[in-house]
Amino acid sequence: MSDDICPLIPMGAIVGRPTPEEIRKHLSKFRSVGVEQYLLYPRSGCELEYMSDEWLDCCAMYIKEAKALGYKALWLYDEFNWPSGQCGGRVQAANPDFALQILFAEPHGDGYNF
Repeated sequence: MSDDICPLIPMGAIVGRPTPEEIRKHLSKFRSVGVEQYLLYPRSGCELEYMSDEWLDCCAMYIKEAKALGYKALWLYDEFNWPSGQCGGRVQAANPDFALQILFAEPHGDGYNF
């Protein structure tokens, strides 16, 4: 691949409880069509507690398989669901002052009330 071409980097979610065999099969399919990088993220449907030892072990399995298959990079998205910055609810649990704040504006005369 030419250095001036941006590579395709598929984004895949960890859902359920993937086994090493499922991870290998999934990554092998992408690698077989020339994909050299992969972005991995957690989302709804993931049965592993985000950032738990079990979650990190799963990420390690992806890294191990990607390396064995010759991937150039495996990207780990550092957030669970959206909006960003909540770390799966842990940020607000640690300090309620960090909870998402909402700004509401409505038209009023010649301006807006906030």
